[in-house]
Amino acid sequence: MFSDEIDQSFLSPTLPVQAVVDALSSSPDTTLYVFTKRWLFTAWDNYTDATGGQLFALSSNPEQMYEDLMSILDEICLPSQDARVRMEPQYLPASYGSRYDFDKGLCY
Repeated sequence: MFSDEIDQSFLSPTLPVQAVVDALSSSPDTTLYVFTKRWLFTAWDNYTDATGGQLFALSSNPEQMYEDLMSILDEICLPSQDARVRMEPQYLPASYGSRYDFDKGLCY
């Protein structure tokens, strides 16, 4: 998610933070990554923490944004550390759930 604002609800009555945290943490395979201004990290950390996600600084630096986005893709595409130890570098079959070229460092 990309946001330069605090978390907010326009429902009446407003949606409590804990209700959103509970919904996120109970959703299987949901991980929330938030790009926001550094001074807004405390507004979003409850949500990212509940899903094992991460906060990233919303920046005008394209290299930093690229690196941050690639770290998310690496987390999604790379097999777990245990699985990496057991396999040699190669393209993984689609049935494995991800295809990662270890030589090029790319996820396909």
